[in-house]
Amino acid sequence: MIVHTYIPQPPLVDFIELMWIYEGYKVPHTYESLLPTGTTTLVINFALREATLCGAHSVPFQLETARMVSHIGVHFRPGGVLPFLTLPVNELQNQVIPLDTLWGTTVYSLRDRLLEAATAQARFRLMEQSLLARLIHPLIKHPAGSFALHEFQQTRTPRPVTTITEQIGLSTRRFSQRFGETVGLSPKLFCRVQRFQRAIHSIEQQTTVNWVDLALTCGYFDQAHFIHDFQRFSALTPTSYLAQRSDHRNHVPIQE
Repeated sequence: MIVHTYIPQPPLVDFIELMWIYEGYKVPHTYESLLPTGTTTLVINFALREATLCGAHSVPFQLETARMVSHIGVHFRPGGVLPFLTLPVNELQNQVIPLDTLWGTTVYSLRDRLLEAATAQARFRLMEQSLLARLIHPLIKHPAGSFALHEFQQTRTPRPVTTITEQIGLSTRRFSQRFGETVGLSPKLFCRVQRFQRAIHSIEQQTTVNWVDLALTCGYFDQAHFIHDFQRFSALTPTSYLAQRSDHRNHVPIQE
């Protein structure tokens, strides 16, 4: 398997965390469970004539690995996909939709041009140009939204939504509505997914885990709270996840 990665150039880098190209993605299992990250991902398939947009998820979903042999992907930062859409991001919550329903059939012309590009770097540049050409809204981040996302992602135990809204001058209801339309999940649900992701990251390199210590370190009230949320977002117990995880974070092989 060959993997190419690319960090977009400004101004896209503030909205897109990473682009990647997989060539020859072959694994022994037929399906994987993809765990929720609270972010949006775009994938254009080179092996099949298809392109999809995966909205922010709060539940795991299945991926058929045989369909992903060769593709290019775009991983948006939280709220980063909004400038490229004509609809609120929360309308994509827990959905994987064909990209042509949003961009029309020209997405397949883009796929053909990507296939014709001589190198991975040429494909990445073409993807950048295409995204910039499809802007619906200016690439400008709202200060209140950026502040809230920073608070939610950088602290072990995020401050209550009411505390955030007091600082940015919005009512809790208005802030929650705007946050959902921008990021795709409610503020509280987004924070829970981020806490789950911190737990996944913490056990990534471990073979044995002290679950009580991990739960408290990641900001859970206790081990029971941690296990409840872990099962909510992965459909697995923490020990089952530890036994079944793969080398790719958030990709769990489904045993047949």
